[in-house]
Amino acid sequence: MLPEYYPILQVPLPPEALESNEFRGSREKFWVRVPEQRNSWLLKFPRPGTGEHWAEKIAAEIGNLAGINCARVELARCQGQLVEFGQTAAHEGGHWQTYQNKLVTVCESFIPSEQSEDDSVDIDVHTLHGYEILEMFIEGYDTSQRFGQREHSVKNILTAMAQLVRKGSSDPMPSWDLEFKALTSYALLDGFIGNTDRHHENWMVAYVFDQGYKWIEVPPSYDHASSLGRELTDERRRRILEADAMLNYLHRGRGGVFVDRNRRRALSPLRLARLLCRWMPDFTRETLARIAEVSDSQIRDTVNRVPPVFMSDIAKEFAHKAIVTGRDELLRSVR
Repeated sequence: MLPEYYPILQVPLPPEALESNEFRGSREKFWVRVPEQRNSWLLKFPRPGTGEHWAEKIAAEIGNLAGINCARVELARCQGQLVEFGQTAAHEGGHWQTYQNKLVTVCESFIPSEQSEDDSVDIDVHTLHGYEILEMFIEGYDTSQRFGQREHSVKNILTAMAQLVRKGSSDPMPSWDLEFKALTSYALLDGFIGNTDRHHENWMVAYVFDQGYKWIEVPPSYDHASSLGRELTDERRRRILEADAMLNYLHRGRGGVFVDRNRRRALSPLRLARLLCRWMPDFTRETLARIAEVSDSQIRDTVNRVPPVFMSDIAKEFAHKAIVTGRDELLRSVR
């Protein structure tokens, strides 16, 4: 029996669909309007020869299975027309390229729209990326170094977040437990799926202002495309599976968060997640328990629902094995 495949959204791309370019990160992307959807969506093109589109979708679905707050991601196909990209949407340094039938992902914006459904509700949200928070509280933090940034460490993130919550809340007794539990759940998700791209642009916090009060929230996790062997050829995936070398593959990956500044290289997301489970059981226990409840059959169904036009059978087998291995290794943290 064939699985019920994820829907593929049809995204028309005449020039008027383009809202704005998104220059952060290394992939080509921009904000667009999707038919019958209220919010803006970030359209992302996978780099040639990679499975970044299906990896992003599967990662978000696996996160949701484990009760981890992830941004909504949908598979999509570009339909028709030409679309402009470049410095601006006004022909200044931009150029035109055909995107007919390109397979992509779209990620729904989780920042509230300025057009509120209820005009009587006065809520204002301002976001800060990780590098902006660390720059505020960690002396000499280099915001320009996205990769290999040793100051992007567990200790510095912990220190900066604690200060941010104390400074950013009007609550007389602010607590940052919920915020750090959210961030550690994202680190556990990275270990679960092998996501190596949690650099300082790929997490953020939000200041929420409502009725004269303000507090800090951690928005959904996003940008998980660097996972699940998305960079490998099918032949390489087959060799790793035949050699039963999945754990070795996952441990070779290098994440974007360092244990401390004295280490030359970041640990793999899986090793870092296991360390956090041991060091911070109060922050990780709930997420780890939810991960333990995700079954092999749920994982396989999540992967198999990707339409064949996006993903080969061997890529699906590899992704399933990677997720199961990541789950089992994380659960070893408490045995």
